[in-house]
Amino acid sequence: MIALGALLEMTLCLMVVMNYKPELAMIGLILFLIGNTAAAPTKFGIDAYVLLSIWKKNIAILGGLLLLFAIKTKENRET
Repeated sequence: MIALGALLEMTLCLMVVMNYKPELAMIGLILFLIGNTAAAPTKFGIDAYVLLSIWKKNIAILGGLLLLFAIKTKENRET
């Protein structure tokens, strides 16, 4: 499951970077990160410090994706 999740995340990131259906890829990444953040406390009995760092990383990435999504959709509306 972990390998499948990593593959999905890498594929969606490449779709955003290569500008291949970026809106769809960003929505997929946002949903993936929400699920990953919610599931983090149940992962393999990880200690609290590691969980906090995973949570902070996911929230930072989520904020960046939401900003990128807002910019991208604004560009599409203007053209």
